[in-house]
Amino acid sequence: QVGEESYLDQVEIKPKDFCHLLQTSNKKMLTSQPTPASFKEVYDKVIAKYESIISLHISEKLSGTIQGARVAAKSTKYSDKIHIIDSKTSSAALGLLVVKAAQLIQKGLGLEEIIDRLKIAADNVKIFISIPTLKYLMRSGRLNKTKGFLGTLLNLKPIMTVNSDGYIIEAAKVIGQKKVANKTLDLAIKFAKSVKNPRFGIAHVAAPELAQWYCHKIRIVFNPSEVIITEASPALSVHIGIGGAAIAVLGQKML
Repeated sequence: QVGEESYLDQVEIKPKDFCHLLQTSNKKMLTSQPTPASFKEVYDKVIAKYESIISLHISEKLSGTIQGARVAAKSTKYSDKIHIIDSKTSSAALGLLVVKAAQLIQKGLGLEEIIDRLKIAADNVKIFISIPTLKYLMRSGRLNKTKGFLGTLLNLKPIMTVNSDGYIIEAAKVIGQKKVANKTLDLAIKFAKSVKNPRFGIAHVAAPELAQWYCHKIRIVFNPSEVIITEASPALSVHIGIGGAAIAVLGQKML
């Protein structure tokens, strides 16, 4: 929501247009989750073509989205065919789980095995988010203005992550823009080295050069077959702001 105007993320407003609003508008910007009715509409369309639904969502500790999905599922006549999973993460990390789900389906695995593997994967994915300015966290109400002012004065740049319980926490804090990019990359590489077969995803807010730099550095160290790069959705952009970026890593635990 921008001022009094509401937009459906990725449908009524695209990342590029929202970034323009972020830079030019002083109106208050808020996010809210889809309604149960919106979920039911989608579920009805999907179940008409498929036997069952796997519904993967942003961490319930970060959003009420999954609760809306649960309410919608219970209101249908086919609730036993809807399998709702808490990803316990967000953004590019959630995207990696969706890609994994699609790959497991393509392999022809059974429904229960797919769900089990996705739940295991949700425990083995991490995301590291660089915050180039505290301005947007203050604007969205996620950061106390007094703390934000002091942090800005000291040129502090936080790097956020999502812990195993699904909460956003601070992974590190550095001084200066260049250091925040380097530290974000270091944290992602450290985690990727602790797991087997790491996969990578990068989401950015009007920062394609930074995303490509991250990608280049990741390829040097791991030479992965693919690094997914995408523009961050408005729901994330409203908090991290222009120039922010996130690196997500999905892997398997070392034996």
